[in-house]
Amino acid sequence: MTNTIKHPNYYHFQFVKSNLLLNHQINNVMSPSFHLIANAFPAAVVLTGAFILLIGILTHSHQMQKTALITMVIAALISIFVVFAGYTAKEEIRKTNPEKIASINIHEDKAQSAFVMIEILGILAIATVYQLNKHNSVSSSLIMLCMILSFVVGYAMIVSIQSGISLNHQIVQLNE
Repeated sequence: MTNTIKHPNYYHFQFVKSNLLLNHQINNVMSPSFHLIANAFPAAVVLTGAFILLIGILTHSHQMQKTALITMVIAALISIFVVFAGYTAKEEIRKTNPEKIASINIHEDKAQSAFVMIEILGILAIATVYQLNKHNSVSSSLIMLCMILSFVVGYAMIVSIQSGISLNHQIVQLNE
């Protein structure tokens, strides 16, 4: 009976080792620098979607409108990851630069507003794509609402990114 498992701790050690390695890689990914860079992706995707939607509206192309709305959903999904990276970045900055808490809170307020708006846009885009697929048409006011909201969301995200860049610049100057 004792010969069935020769090294009972070996597998446990490998499991713990792989979890520690994965956690280390995740913490590197969730650094403030990564968060700063990752912020640009949802903003760029939602603004690209807004311009594709504008072209789709002007050309009366349902396919372009669907494509634009799907890019907005993708931007909303990417922004969830960026927000989680932001929480980790916030904790790291609070530990290393506690004097920047006020700047972090200003950035976080702007980022939360942009996040709520992009998630609302994502839900609205899903509903609009569903209507386009089901009825092959959708209310022009709903499409216009998506387009206007996407430009507003893009602007809110740019403002949030700008406050994050300002915060990062202050921290770099402080650490030099």
